[in-house]
Amino acid sequence: MYSVSTKDKRCATCEYWRGMRNVSKNGKLVEYERLGQCSNSRSLKRGKEISGTEIPCNYWLQWSALR
Repeated sequence: MYSVSTKDKRCATCEYWRGMRNVSKNGKLVEYERLGQCSNSRSLKRGKEISGTEIPCNYWLQWSALR
């Protein structure tokens, strides 16, 4: 498992990233499996296998579990 701050704009914190992930018990981290896929139809990354730590595209939207 990998982790990234819930405040970071990374693929793992984006609504459109599809991969195994959870918010940590303290609510400060997103814990995730390394690879997932982008599901945003407007993104050039759509359907591609990408790391959760990648800097997101212009269509990043905060994951609803973090709101």
